[in-house]
Amino acid sequence: MTVAEAAEVLGTSPQTVRTLLRSGELGGRRLLQGSGRPWVVSRKGVDAFLSQHGRLGGRRRPRSRIARLENTVEFLQQQLAGSAVPSASTHVVAQERDELRARVIALEEALAHMRHASELQRRVDEERAALVEHLLAAAAASERTDALRRDAAAVLEEAVAALSRPGHPGAM
Repeated sequence: MTVAEAAEVLGTSPQTVRTLLRSGELGGRRLLQGSGRPWVVSRKGVDAFLSQHGRLGGRRRPRSRIARLENTVEFLQQQLAGSAVPSASTHVVAQERDELRARVIALEEALAHMRHASELQRRVDEERAALVEHLLAAAAASERTDALRRDAAAVLEEAVAALSRPGHPGAM
């Protein structure tokens, strides 16, 4: 197929198709005739690229595993809608679709568990912060009581010293 046809099938620009051909990510070959040496894209190469990456939809690569899965599902749906698929292939595609749905559900459940764990961690951090505040307040109160005890001891020492001085009024 031509570069333009491959670009349409892949959902990207002809320049991106040429870049993929030059890098070897897409199967094809250059014709030896003429000065432009145009590319001929392998249909098998396009199919292999689509099965691995899905339609590009204007992007260079899908950004996440979920996006790749969605692109693969979309590609399979387009293939099913565009051609008469034998019943055995339909069964395989339906089975793959069901497996993909199960994986998506498992990922959604894992994400929900992670969100819950994150919320619990946030609550733990809040409780720990409150505990630290209480401990700091208790330490400050302990320091104030120690200062009061030191003051009381100084007053008592002064009173005892006053009693033991000669010329105490009670001794006269």
